[in-house]
Amino acid sequence: MIARVPPSAALSRAQFVAQYVRPALPCVLPGRFAALPARTRWLVDRDGRPTINAEHFLELIEAQGRDPLVDVELGRMDGASGGAAVPGDAGAVDFKRSQVPLSLFVKMVATAPAGSPYSQLYLAQTPLLQALPALAADAPAPALLPAGEHQYGGSAWIGRAAFTPRHYDVNDNLYVMVGGRKQVSLWAPSGRGGSAPGRNFAATAAAAAAVVDLEPGDGLFIPRRWWHQVRVLPG
Repeated sequence: MIARVPPSAALSRAQFVAQYVRPALPCVLPGRFAALPARTRWLVDRDGRPTINAEHFLELIEAQGRDPLVDVELGRMDGASGGAAVPGDAGAVDFKRSQVPLSLFVKMVATAPAGSPYSQLYLAQTPLLQALPALAADAPAPALLPAGEHQYGGSAWIGRAAFTPRHYDVNDNLYVMVGGRKQVSLWAPSGRGGSAPGRNFAATAAAAAAVVDLEPGDGLFIPRRWWHQVRVLPG
């Protein structure tokens, strides 16, 4: 079972580190990031569904005077997402990656009809706050994170439909949902070096330590070397 820490529960940085970071225990933080400014600045309601607020991003890009290039993916990821993937897990299907200006990405995602190829574009594991520093005011570092040398940086994932196969990362992760819904499956490391809980995904899916559905404003702490798989949920 994975601990769930309701937003009403007192949880200081020291408590978070002592109870979850140091012992490497994952935990769900439902609703704890509901007040994150990015939740209202990065998204707009369009035809009853949240979509990226292209105007906000374009204004900041214009103010910066430089349109950064970002890595954009089309198709299912092949597991090489910054950690170690399990050999034998599902591979890429028509997977492509390109560099495009951030302005072009947000325009395409904001205007592409559901079901079109452009609606499947995915900006994955991108240091977006470094590419567009003005966004830092929208997504300040969570107060729960250890200070100083324990912070290695932040990444953003933006897209309507995506699947990240099972892998682990060598650093701790605090995953925060700005919008949309995702399902994360978690497996505890077994043995040294975060060895896999089994090479055949289908045979080990039922052995997941937890399957967590994340809503906007939720957080999930994933300790280093914990295996995880991420899937975008409809709605």
